[in-house]
Amino acid sequence: MFKKMVRSIIILVCATSIAHAGKDEECFLHATTLYKNHDWNGALRQYEKINAQGPAVWYGMGNCFFYTQQYADALVCWLRAKRESNSAITQAADKAIAHLAAVLHRPVSTTFFTQIYFFLAQKSATFSLLFLQLVSLFFWFLTWFFLRRYGLKKIFTSVLTSVQCICFLFLISFFATLLSVKYIEQVTMRGVVMQADTPVYAGPLETYQLLTTLPQAYAVTIRGTSTDWYKASYDTGMGWIKKDFITVV
Repeated sequence: MFKKMVRSIIILVCATSIAHAGKDEECFLHATTLYKNHDWNGALRQYEKINAQGPAVWYGMGNCFFYTQQYADALVCWLRAKRESNSAITQAADKAIAHLAAVLHRPVSTTFFTQIYFFLAQKSATFSLLFLQLVSLFFWFLTWFFLRRYGLKKIFTSVLTSVQCICFLFLISFFATLLSVKYIEQVTMRGVVMQADTPVYAGPLETYQLLTTLPQAYAVTIRGTSTDWYKASYDTGMGWIKKDFITVV
């Protein structure tokens, strides 16, 4: 009796999953058709019906919000697409975010270190965290193996040429850096300011000093929380913003 009940539950769950998957695919195809016909609101309604909203759905929703001039919602969707994607969608979302910054006349940081980090973040998005961990582990294992078998001095004098040593060390450093950037991108909590002239305070109360105001569709990094407040960093500083004004991605 119990086995029959378990079997029936499993069949029901599988049938429900298949039905939802079929419905999601139908909604996605319908949304794509509406999007191609420039029916942004209709496409949005179809996207919102999808239960499993993956990177492609978030990216499509972001485009629809952009064309209907709902820029804050567009930024939220594009950032969610980036967080969940390991494919070309990440690069497309980055281009869309850069275009949004140009439309809103927002300055884009062009410092050397910012550009390097942006480059590494794009490259790390191509790989999964597990893959980068395994590759880094493999290189460190090779390093341990060579050191244990030949010793440091022998490796540099007879086993490997100078060029080979440099290439090997470069690969270790490169993949270790990619792993670090990938981890930072996954654990960092980001948010988007949803209202214009959002006040930023020195502490988690409105009685604290008003530091500045942030415009709508402005990306911030969440550094901490306190009841109804987020501690957020932005381009020129850090302060406290009410949770009602922030959508976390």
